[in-house]
Amino acid sequence: MVASVRIANYVAQQLGAPLVHTEEDVARCTDEQLQALDLFVLVNSPTGFAPEAVRRFSAEGLWLARNAVFVNNDYKMRPPSQSKSHQQRRWGKHRAEAGDYYGYSLWSTVPGQLRPARYPLDSYVNWNQLTYEPRDGMTHVDREPGVLYWGALRKGREGRLRQLLHGQFPVTVSTAPQSVQKFKEFLPNANYVGQLNPLIAALTRYRATIYTHDDWSDTAYCSLANRFYEALSAGMAILVDARCTGTFKRAGLSMEPEWIVRSHDDVARALANAERIAVDQVRWREHYQTLLKEQLHAAVAKVSV
Repeated sequence: MVASVRIANYVAQQLGAPLVHTEEDVARCTDEQLQALDLFVLVNSPTGFAPEAVRRFSAEGLWLARNAVFVNNDYKMRPPSQSKSHQQRRWGKHRAEAGDYYGYSLWSTVPGQLRPARYPLDSYVNWNQLTYEPRDGMTHVDREPGVLYWGALRKGREGRLRQLLHGQFPVTVSTAPQSVQKFKEFLPNANYVGQLNPLIAALTRYRATIYTHDDWSDTAYCSLANRFYEALSAGMAILVDARCTGTFKRAGLSMEPEWIVRSHDDVARALANAERIAVDQVRWREHYQTLLKEQLHAAVAKVSV
């Protein structure tokens, strides 16, 4: 949800477009205004929890605007099912099921979700780059020892974290209170803290992190996760799960062998050189915000032809 809000605000700011997200916003829009739109952008979010008026507006916008786009930054996210049901009531079942994703284009962080043959206006946009906020003048010494892991616990990631973090070194986990018990089932000795805020500033206190992902991402490229850009922004040493090396290669990032870990023993050895690793990984720093802006405006130009 936080990522969706961040992306929606960014798109609205970049395009100089109004942001519609409340029932009051929707009430000010008419079908005639939607039909006059050159571009309607719907950002992925848990729309099932949105008010009825907002769900209806989303569905109608996708059909009435001259060009419509669904923004997706997660391989598990799909266009809202509510949109399809509204389309069926408004235009009939046949038209609503005429094509996958119901006829609108995608701007996705997951290249494998693009459909160039059927929807040539789809575009790859790596929205995760939006979390890159590099800090200048950082020191890599006097940081908290061990490994920090932050975020939610996705299904299938438990085994990977147990394999890599069940060692003789300090482990800190930052997560929401409702997720602590799940983590404790396989990391009982970790130190648990609340969500870090502001995130990048808080991360600069920690020495290293583990980069891992879901099983599905072992073979399907989903772009580098938010956690990569956040850790790189904070100058942390990023220890890469060996099963994730394909993602880094696809992203065009080279790695040294000691950065790649397969067990908690590998992690312990890498931690001994964490400060040097963090300094060496400065090579990964790019103008990611500029790249994102270029990708977005290229995608806009494609659908505006």
